[in-house]
Amino acid sequence: MKLDTIQTAINNALKTHSMTEVETLRGVVAAVKKAAIDKRCEITDELVDETLLKEQKIVQEMID
Repeated sequence: MKLDTIQTAINNALKTHSMTEVETLRGVVAAVKKAAIDKRCEITDELVDETLLKEQKIVQEMID
């Protein structure tokens, strides 16, 4: 997944006033940016995918 796709989803969620979705997507963008800073690399599609999987695992553990 590309970061641009997430940004587009944020814009669409803002238009529909879905604030929960906006907050979630902004959290994902922040996590991707933090991962790029921690690894000292550019934001790539692979980094976005890796971060999404990591965030999914964290949320699943919180649910369980």
